[in-house]
Amino acid sequence: MNLNESEACFASYLEGRRLPYEYERPIGGKVPDFTIDHPRGSVVCDVYDPTHRLPNRVGSIDPYEAIRKFERKKRGQAGAASDAGHPFVLVLGSSNSDLPFDEINVPGAMFGNLTLRVPLALNPDEPPPGDDEVTTFFGEGGKLNPRDRTRYSAIAALNTFNPTLRLVQDAVRERTKHEPDRETGIRIIVR
Repeated sequence: MNLNESEACFASYLEGRRLPYEYERPIGGKVPDFTIDHPRGSVVCDVYDPTHRLPNRVGSIDPYEAIRKFERKKRGQAGAASDAGHPFVLVLGSSNSDLPFDEINVPGAMFGNLTLRVPLALNPDEPPPGDDEVTTFFGEGGKLNPRDRTRYSAIAALNTFNPTLRLVQDAVRERTKHEPDRETGIRIIVR
């Protein structure tokens, strides 16, 4: 196997969780990165490692642009998995990125730019008209609509993962006869 850094991190996560998998198992004419063999059925996962570099200038950046490119790059794998009746999980790695992908920018990339609505009073002596609460909503630019059925079952973001953690947890379990707390190193962001 010739794994990139994010794929190796995800493989370590699967091994640490004792989830049997096959790397690059062909499905429907496509070759997704991982197929996990679970007693309830196979789950297909494909690692997407977008490049997101900070510019050498002052100003704002688009935290969503790099993530949003997943659709054209992973459409085939998602379709093949879905057509074969398997759930498809897009796994976001950030080894090519200056910023990690997290529960703030992943939903914004998927469903639309995270936007704040702040009510303002025209007269400082009067309350703002209508609702005086600050609200957050999804604006423009989303790649998925949460109301639509898609071929994506979940989107996960890789965090720092310690591949030797499983060995420590096994030793704790053996000596104390208690299950240690597990830091998984992966978060399901969008389901």
